[in-house]
Amino acid sequence: MSGYIPDEIIEEIRSRAEIREVVSEFVTLQKRGKYYTGLCPFHGEKKPSFTVNVERQIFHCFGCGEGGNVFKFLMKINNLSFPEAVRSLAAKVGVEIPVREFRGDRAEPGRREKLLKVNRLAADFFQGTLTMPESGKARAYLENRGMSPEAVRRFFIGYAPDGWHVLKNHLDRKNVAPGDGEEAGLLVRKDRDRFYDRFRDRIMFPVRDLNGNVVAFGGRILGPGEPKYLNSPETAVYTKGRVLYGLFDTKEEIRASDRAVLVEGYMDFLSLWQGGVRNVVASLGTALTRQQVQILRRFTKNVVLLFDPDQAGRHAAERSLKLFLEEGIHGWVVLLPEGLDPDAFIRKSGAESLNGLIAGAPTLTDYYIGTLMGPCSTVEEKLEQARQALPVIGTMSDAIQRDLFLRRISESIGVKEAVLEQEVRKWRARKPGEKEPSTAEPADGPPLDAVELSVLFFFMEHRSRLGGGEAWKLFPYFLDARVRAFGEAWVRAYDETGTDPETFLENEENGKIREKYYEIMIGENPFGEDVADRLLEDMTLKVRKRWYRFRHQEIQKDLLDAQKRGDADRCLRLLEEKNRMLLEERSR
Repeated sequence: MSGYIPDEIIEEIRSRAEIREVVSEFVTLQKRGKYYTGLCPFHGEKKPSFTVNVERQIFHCFGCGEGGNVFKFLMKINNLSFPEAVRSLAAKVGVEIPVREFRGDRAEPGRREKLLKVNRLAADFFQGTLTMPESGKARAYLENRGMSPEAVRRFFIGYAPDGWHVLKNHLDRKNVAPGDGEEAGLLVRKDRDRFYDRFRDRIMFPVRDLNGNVVAFGGRILGPGEPKYLNSPETAVYTKGRVLYGLFDTKEEIRASDRAVLVEGYMDFLSLWQGGVRNVVASLGTALTRQQVQILRRFTKNVVLLFDPDQAGRHAAERSLKLFLEEGIHGWVVLLPEGLDPDAFIRKSGAESLNGLIAGAPTLTDYYIGTLMGPCSTVEEKLEQARQALPVIGTMSDAIQRDLFLRRISESIGVKEAVLEQEVRKWRARKPGEKEPSTAEPADGPPLDAVELSVLFFFMEHRSRLGGGEAWKLFPYFLDARVRAFGEAWVRAYDETGTDPETFLENEENGKIREKYYEIMIGENPFGEDVADRLLEDMTLKVRKRWYRFRHQEIQKDLLDAQKRGDADRCLRLLEEKNRMLLEERSR
């Protein structure tokens, strides 16, 4: 739905929303005094610097500087426009947004909203098709694989019929343009005006994001043909390597158990979930990516790898090791019996047997040394294994972990620790992408004036003091043009519309100012009402004194310059200005 959303509706949505509950859907928060902290979802970190202030209903990350209200969080985490974030939150908190279109042509819905709607229509179509009489082959396949009706319903499993235009015709009836179906990855363009279904005669697995939106599909072919699994291409709502299958449904179990069991494919996930392993998640059959690890780390730092016991599975575990070490994840590897993938094992032996394997699973580093490195006897083999271990050791940011791992490697291949440590240092020194820290001034200028920021924050906290024009009297004495411009703009907006600071900050273009104010707001308010008048008096005096001192210094410099040039008239004007300022300063 498009159109204008009244300000009072936006305010009602924000007042009903609880930012901690919204953020908790994406980040595991822990109470720290008055605040809640967790690992920032917007940048990679190992120690939590992301903070939620429930009283002010804002968030701020002291690591990357991101901050804002609940709408800003949803916009950032889900890549939404402001109207999309408002509508998404309205649905959560039960606020109905009235239909009020702009005059003229009906506004085009947002691109993301449009594609999500097309995906939802397709998911409903596939799920409905699975129940039709002519889909008996698809139902029989799922029954043979042990899929229960509950799992089929819970994960919206469906069937794409064996035809070239079945879905296209359905979307036509729903008034979905073929171009939109193509953009969603569901249709393929044959030539200028002809399209056909991408998925045909396949069991369909909808892929949902952390909000439960269907963003992509995976299709398993029923008859002969290749590929066995066909996945959606990347679209405006789906990026490969940034989504984990099933996480929307299992994130609370993962959070509660503080552990995730990671598998590769759809059927592995579904079999484990049905077997009672509810803290499971899948990497969509592709190599695990850094973005997926960072998403998973929002809910737990403990991950059990459960890959196929073949060469590809071993390679996947090896790739995961480096990512886990870099992202601060504690990993374990479950070694399944040869010839059994996770799906086959749990169907044969059950969840209890699998839990026994998990309990006795080696850590990822033990697995690397004991299995991936393997035995070595010749000098050449030891040399090769030492060289392969350098990136693994060098990746570890934890010095204690690195020392222990280095010692294990040293014992395993018979190379002295000191020699390995020296080689690791060399590797880290030439690691690609590493740069020396820059000492240049930031692109957005010198640090903001702390005194003037405090003055503005005072007025934001005590808006009743704005009635007497105190802020406008002080602005001419601000030395930082950026802070002054921001302050004047906000006070003007407040005078005209009553705009609160949090709302105004969302639209502030200067990221440095926005970041600094959220950093201040997230903390304790030092400006109690009982001392407000005295604080305002003290700050006013301090700001003016600083300005006069600065102006005296500037005039003195100009005087020296005028004397060197022999400019008597300019000297006289500057002396008159200096005397005027002295009289003005004494009178205050």
